[in-house]
Amino acid sequence: MKKFLVLHLLLFMLLLTSCSKKEDDIIVDVLPTLKTLAVSNLTTNSATLGGQITSTGNVAISQRGIVWSTTPNVTLGSDSFASESTDDSFSTTINNLNANTTYYVKAYVQTLLGQRYGNEISFQTSNNTKAVVTTGEITFDQINSLLVNAEIVSSNSPVRYRGICFSTSPNPVPSINEGTGVGTFQKRIFTVPGTTYYIRAFAENAAGIAYGNEKIYTTIATIFSNSPNISDIDGNSYPTYTINNQRWSKKNLNVSKFRNGDPIPEVQNAAAWLSTTSPAWCYYQNNTENGPIYGKLYNHYAVEDPRGLAPAGWHVPSVVEFKNMLYYMGAVSQNVPLDQTIYFSNNSGDFRVTGIDYWLFPNANATNRSGFSSLPGGGRNYYAGSNTNESSFYFNNNTLASYWLSDVLTTNFENTPNLARGFTIGLSNDINSVSGVGFADRKTGFYIRCVKD
Repeated sequence: MKKFLVLHLLLFMLLLTSCSKKEDDIIVDVLPTLKTLAVSNLTTNSATLGGQITSTGNVAISQRGIVWSTTPNVTLGSDSFASESTDDSFSTTINNLNANTTYYVKAYVQTLLGQRYGNEISFQTSNNTKAVVTTGEITFDQINSLLVNAEIVSSNSPVRYRGICFSTSPNPVPSINEGTGVGTFQKRIFTVPGTTYYIRAFAENAAGIAYGNEKIYTTIATIFSNSPNISDIDGNSYPTYTINNQRWSKKNLNVSKFRNGDPIPEVQNAAAWLSTTSPAWCYYQNNTENGPIYGKLYNHYAVEDPRGLAPAGWHVPSVVEFKNMLYYMGAVSQNVPLDQTIYFSNNSGDFRVTGIDYWLFPNANATNRSGFSSLPGGGRNYYAGSNTNESSFYFNNNTLASYWLSDVLTTNFENTPNLARGFTIGLSNDINSVSGVGFADRKTGFYIRCVKD
C-alpha cells in the first residue's frame, strides 16, 4: 500500500512539472505605445507635428510617422508623413496647410500586427495673411549705388522684418533685416557699373515672407564722356568732359585776362603777394614751364571778381556743384556743413591721374575713374613766417592738388571777426581721401577748374 501511494505521488509531481514548462514556453506579443506631441511653430499654412514612442514593446516597428486630416478619427487613409528616423521621438514640419482651418493629428507606428496610434489632438492654423508689399521707384544715386523706395502697404500681423533684396539673378531673397513695421521706407544698395540687377522689396510676418513686384535695373557702364574743347580769352584750349549731366574742364585754368579783356596782374614777389587784396596770379615757383602742365595759381580775389575768370558760358564751380560730383562718385556725404573743414573718407583716387609721372609715389589707389584728371600742382602760401626765401612760399608740388571754389566764408574764424575765406577742395597722393570742402585765406594761391553754366 505504501509503495502504491509513493508511486502515485511521484506521477502527480511529474505531471505538475510538465504542465509548468508548457506554460513558460508561451510568448505574449506586447505592442508599442506612443503619444502625439503638441503642435509647434504654427503659422497660417504650416505646423510642426511630432510623436513619441513611450514603450517599444516586443513587436518590430517597420515605420513611424504622423497622420493628419480636417476630420476627426484620423487614420492612415488621410494625409501622412513617414519618418526616416529610428528614434523614439520624431517630428516634421507640414506645409501647404489651409489658413484658419482645424486639423486633427495622430502619431502612428506600423508593425507586423498593424498600426498603433497615439492620442488624437487638434490645432487650428492662423488666419494671418502675408503682407502686401510694393517695390517703388529706383533712382540712380551714386556711381556705385542706387536708392530703392518701397512700401509695406498692409499686414494683419506685425511685420517682423522688411527690406530690399537684390541680385544679378531673378527672384532675389532677403539676406539682412532692414527694419520692422508697415509704411514707406528707402534703402541704398551698392552696385557695380554696367550690371543688371533684379530688385524687390520684402516683408515677413506670422504668415511668412511676402515680396513686392520685381524690378530690373541696369546701372550705367560709362561714368563720364568726353566733350568738345573750349577756349579762354587768351586762346588757351581746354579739354572737357561730362559727368552726372554736368560739363567740366579737364585742365586747370591758365588765363591771364578777365572775360572782358582786363588783365589780371602777375605777382611774383612774396611780399607783394602778401600785401595785395586784389586779383593776382602766378606760376608755381614763378616757373613759366609749369603753366602748360598745371595752369596758373590764383588768389581768391580773382575768383570773386565780377569780371569773370572762366570762358564765356562757364564759371568757377560752387561748393554745391563740386559736392554733387563728389557725391556722384561716392566720395562724400550730402550732409556736409559749409563752415568747417571736412575730410571725406574715400575715393580721391577716382579724381587723380594714374602713375607717378606727376604724382609722387605712391599715388595711392589712383584710377581717374571720374575723368577729372587732377595733377599735383601744389599751392602758394600767403605767409611763410620768418623765412624770406621766395621758394618757401610754395608748397606740395607733386603731392597735392588744391582748387578754389566760388563760395566765400564770411562767418567768424579763429576768433577773428569777419575774416572772409575762400572754399577749397584738395587731393593728396598718399591717402585715398578727399580733404575738403575746406577753406583758406583768400591770399592763398590755388588752381581753378571750370564748369559749364
